[in-house]
Amino acid sequence: MPSPKEVYDTVVRALEAETQPDPAPDTPEGANARLSAFATINPDIHDAGGYNRDHEFPGIDVTLDRKTRLDDGGATGEWTGEFTFDDDGHMTGRIFSKLWRVRLLFSVVMWAGDDDHSITGLDDDLESMLSRFDTGLRDDFLRKADGTALQLRSFTDEGGGMGRGSSSIREYEHEATVEFEQLIDESEYGSIPTVKNVLVPLPSEHHGDPTADGEIEGDVPQERIDAEGTSGAGR
Repeated sequence: MPSPKEVYDTVVRALEAETQPDPAPDTPEGANARLSAFATINPDIHDAGGYNRDHEFPGIDVTLDRKTRLDDGGATGEWTGEFTFDDDGHMTGRIFSKLWRVRLLFSVVMWAGDDDHSITGLDDDLESMLSRFDTGLRDDFLRKADGTALQLRSFTDEGGGMGRGSSSIREYEHEATVEFEQLIDESEYGSIPTVKNVLVPLPSEHHGDPTADGEIEGDVPQERIDAEGTSGAGR
């Protein structure tokens, strides 16, 4: 099951494949040059350190804009009831599930003086590519670099509208939302805690009626628990 970063990387890879003017039809992405009018795909544009710098236009800037947890699990998610095992069959941990919705933002950018393209026409090219993966339309698989398909709950092209732009830049903002389940091995949270020391009641700490079955109980007093914890015994 994918992670938010893996979903983002796979979408960027599919966009980059579609910019090729002579695509190989047997590639994992199945490119058909839907975005051949674009010069570049610019991932993580907000980390580039200089907007519009060193980028060929027209281009598409891609941002993983928002991540939202859909389940009620804490930081670790919810246990699926399944375990992981090592090569010898020994149990190594539990498998947890997180449900995510991520918002992907695509900024279609071109020079204002470009007479060969229109900003809405470029966005139409982007929409034709995203529609291929929309679960309400063609519902093609998004594929990782090794060709295996991402398991998604939904991929939805949300459309878009004109961006802010400037006197020299035209911009169109487009977005998509993706929902999916992420499975996480417990070992990714670190080593599983182990029992360091076990305290059992001493004879003097038992109480109850010794003549009745099941009436004898034992409680370790708190002062002995506290003393054992500070002594480092059992470590």
